[in-house]
Formats: sequence, structure tokens, C-alpha cells
Amino acid sequence: MTLAVCADVGSTYTKVAVVDLAAGVLAGAASAPTTVGTDVLHGLDAAVAAATAGLGVRDVPWYVCSSAGGGLRLAVIGYEPLVTAQAGRRVGLSAGAHVVQVAAGRLDAADLTALRAATPDAVLTGVEVLADTLGGDLAVVDVGGATTDVYSVLTPDERATGPGREDAGSLGRARTVEGDLGLRRSAPGVVRAAAEERLLTAGEADDLGAAAARRAADPALLAVDDVERAVDRRLATLAATVALRRHARGAATGERAGRDLRDVRMLVGSGGVLRHSSADVSGQVLTAVLADHAGGWALPRAAAAVVDADYVLAAAGLLAEEHRGTAQALLRQHLRTH
Repeated sequence: MTLAVCADVGSTYTKVAVVDLAAGVLAGAASAPTTVGTDVLHGLDAAVAAATAGLGVRDVPWYVCSSAGGGLRLAVIGYEPLVTAQAGRRVGLSAGAHVVQVAAGRLDAADLTALRAATPDAVLTGVEVLADTLGGDLAVVDVGGATTDVYSVLTPDERATGPGREDAGSLGRARTVEGDLGLRRSAPGVVRAAAEERLLTAGEADDLGAAAARRAADPALLAVDDVERAVDRRLATLAATVALRRHARGAATGERAGRDLRDVRMLVGSGGVLRHSSADVSGQVLTAVLADHAGGWALPRAAAAVVDADYVLAAAGLLAEEHRGTAQALLRQHLRTH
């Protein structure tokens, strides 16, 4: 076998997939806690060792990305450097983000290169490969410990372009990062956002808020009983619902009309809480997300739900440039709907 190691260093866990490049299938997979307190390489080495155990792997290529990056990273672009930097700092403080780039005026080649390098897009690349493979619109909601990310790839609507129309009304691809929605460090933000969106049931806020505070205080907390697992599932449902609402509204992407997700044919759920749950439980979370039409925004009308149980979207994105055929085969094999 010709193998490759694909790794994603997340804010809570580091996930590793070992891919058979010839067959386009997983040869091994594992995860380990991300060792932010010492050196992230410790957690990466542990995850790789677990994923490659018994495979006799030596001298294989590694493809590594990070979906954490020390929190939400913010690039600010405006007309005047000082004013732009001050505005970006205020936005960053309110959103829990770090300003990593400030640019003013027209962006040159160096600015664009730097902007692409502040942008973790391995999963988005995997989503694009999956969209090409399926031949239709799709969306992904990834519920993590610190953020909930939503990705979508949409077929441009030719009717929305032309004279007098905004040709940027529907971008082909988009990624939004909700820095206040997560199951551990950002758990209190989930409860606050759900309350603002009127998603909480009567009397739910106090108990759920207390559970969220415990998770924020101890990001390594593991749900070891039915009660704690139920809390994680509820938080995941709320985080995914709010994140998809925000993505559809389009405020974060700058699209005035938002993103029309009605023709999305597949919703992929990702994140440890979904991967480690039974198919019935993870299906209930995604079904609740797809059934949310209370606000009137354009959410999927008839999408199939599938969970990235083997965490192959990131691996496919990492491999896409050099091994696109392998990436497509990997997604076809491990992201099936039933």
C-alpha cells in the first residue's frame, strides 16, 4: 500500500486519517487530545502513532492542517490603515477574534498570498471536491469545542445576475466561523445565542447554562453518562441550528441577500459529538437542524443527512491538490447516504 498521513490539529482534539492513496480508502484513523498546554506536536505524534499502529508505516508523506489556529483569526481590509486597524480591533474584541492582518486599499499579490495563508480551508477544499463528485449543492456543519463552522457550495443562479443585478448575490463557495458557538470553551455562547434566537424551551436556560459553564471551565470534560451526553447533544443541536441560520442570513459573508440553501441536496454533519454518537442520535441532531424554518430564511428543503463519521473531509481537502482522484474516491467510499 502507498499510504499518506492526513492530520487536523483542532482546538480540542487532533484527528488523523491514514489513507491508501491507490485504493482511496482509510487504512487507519485515530484522535488524541490536542496538547495546547505543552507542545501541539505531542498530541499530533500520539494521534499518528495510534492511527498507524500495525500498519508498518515508515517514510510516508504527512499532510497537516489546523482547524483551531489559536481562535478565530480576523483579516481586516479597508481604505485607511489606522482607521481600519482600530475598527478591526473593536470587532475582534466583541467576537473573540485575533486580528492577524490589516490591509488598506487595493490588495496586491503579496496581500492576497498572506490572506490565503490566514485562511484554514482544507475542509472547504474537501467540501468542494465532494460537491464536484455529487454534482449538486451541499452544506457542512462542523460542531467543535470552540467554534461551529458552516461550509456551503452552491450552484450560481444565472437569474440572479445580469444588468441591474448584483452578481455577487450568491457566491459559489463560502465558510463561516461562529466563534461563540462550541461545546466546550464556547458553550456559554451557545446558550446565549439560542436564547436570543428563541430556541430554548421554558425553564431550560438555567440548567443548560450551568452545564455550559462547567464545560467552559473544563474543556477536557468528557460526557461519561447519559445525562452529560444528552446535554452535549442539546448543545450541538442548538449550535448547529444557530450557525446554519447565521450562514443563511449572509451577514458574516457580506452577502446582502444571504445564501439560498433551499437546493442543498446533502447536509454533512461533522464534529466529535456527531462522530461518536449512534447513527440514530446523530440523525436526530441533523433532522432538527433541517426542520428549523422558524425564521423564514432559505434553509434546505429536501436534503439528505450524513455524518462524516470517519473525518474524511479534511483528509480529502489535504489530498485534493496532489491526489484529486484519491480524494474523490475517499469521499465516495466514506460519505454515503442510506
